[in-house]
Amino acid sequence: MLFDIQKKALELTAFSNQPFTFTNPEVHNDLATILEINLIENGCKKAREHWQNTQLKNLLYFARSQSLFWKQRLAQHLPLAQLPILKREEVCAQVSREGSLAKKIIGVDTSPYASSGSTGTPVKIHTCPQNARYNNLRSFAQYFIEGRDLNESRTFIKPADGQQMLDAHEDIKVEQFSAWTGNLSQTFSSGPYKIIHFANNPDPLINELLKNRVGYLACPNSHMDILLKAGGIELIKKLGIHMWLHHSDQRDEAHVTLLTTMGIPVKSSYSCSEVGPIAQECPTERGSYHIAHSNVIVEIDKTSTVEVHGETLGKVLLTHLHSYATPLIRYDVGDFAKMESSCPCGHDGPTLSHIYGRRKYFLKNADGTFLPFSIFSKPLLDITTFTDFFICQRDLNTITIELGGRTSIDFTEEQNIRNFIQRLSNQSFNVIINPVERINWTHNPKRLPFISMVE
Repeated sequence: MLFDIQKKALELTAFSNQPFTFTNPEVHNDLATILEINLIENGCKKAREHWQNTQLKNLLYFARSQSLFWKQRLAQHLPLAQLPILKREEVCAQVSREGSLAKKIIGVDTSPYASSGSTGTPVKIHTCPQNARYNNLRSFAQYFIEGRDLNESRTFIKPADGQQMLDAHEDIKVEQFSAWTGNLSQTFSSGPYKIIHFANNPDPLINELLKNRVGYLACPNSHMDILLKAGGIELIKKLGIHMWLHHSDQRDEAHVTLLTTMGIPVKSSYSCSEVGPIAQECPTERGSYHIAHSNVIVEIDKTSTVEVHGETLGKVLLTHLHSYATPLIRYDVGDFAKMESSCPCGHDGPTLSHIYGRRKYFLKNADGTFLPFSIFSKPLLDITTFTDFFICQRDLNTITIELGGRTSIDFTEEQNIRNFIQRLSNQSFNVIINPVERINWTHNPKRLPFISMVE
């Protein structure tokens, strides 16, 4: 899919005033990278695969030469599909022993980074400045690839950090910018950008959203759930949402149906903090995700599978082609998915579907098997009342549910909730129900409704 750049609105001062130049150097470099990303991901399949194989060879050579861990692991020059699978604890051990591998090679400091742990054990890695630049430009590239309007405002509801979560007086923090397209705003007309760091109380969040047109709304399903519960369709109309860019948690398809009937398109993205963008939902085929071939090679390990709604899903293995500070080669991210060689829309490249995060959406049974566990607020609200809820599997036998905004619960409610949870899972789990005035989201800032803590 080659985008039509001429449809983008230009600023009056869009072009450079220097001799023998057309755009400012920063804009030129960013536009060139966006065009390259589009060509790799949507252009000739054979050329893309040749580029990926070359980048993979570069990464494997670098890892062998700079790391004792990887020298031992890659001692045999095997094809990618025959290399050992990389686990989270192995990543942590390599980083602990060897630190960043790229600092002395690229000539600038790398940055330590710890994942949120929302899909399992937090992972500490190192990243290069080039990784941050790529992640930003890959995000911008999607707007060009799909022909989206850059003049729309963009609003990002971001989970608060731990300190903000603990501060009872700081329910939101707001950052505002005149444009959201970075260097590209020098050339292309761009809407304003607002980032809202949201902690607990929904009222300040909604009041802030109502101040300006929301435009592109980037947020997890849990935050959309808050908006719909607080004000329903009328609130959504007032906010002026141009598109919902869903990420991070499991999407409630009831929300998708409601928004699309209102003329608001919905798009999901698939990513992880260690690797960055993995796949973007197809513009025409809901539930199909085009892989970000410019960033990752994705494999599905069919030796470890789960059955979900009649589909056999395998473990997602990621090779991050730009992971020079902390190599991630055949990395088990902890998710399950299905992969096809192409998309029904005609996209000629591997496409993911039925993506499930093991930590987020699967209960682990005593026999080691996984059970899909999808739950949203609406069915629970039909049984009882609460402001928010959180369900956690802390061991193989127990499921704990916290109901926010409650100080007590009567026997009938408790039995109904227990029966509902057991029907969703199975009768072998002990269900503990804890009413609490306020749920502590400090260790779960994305407000994932369910997490399994069982390894």
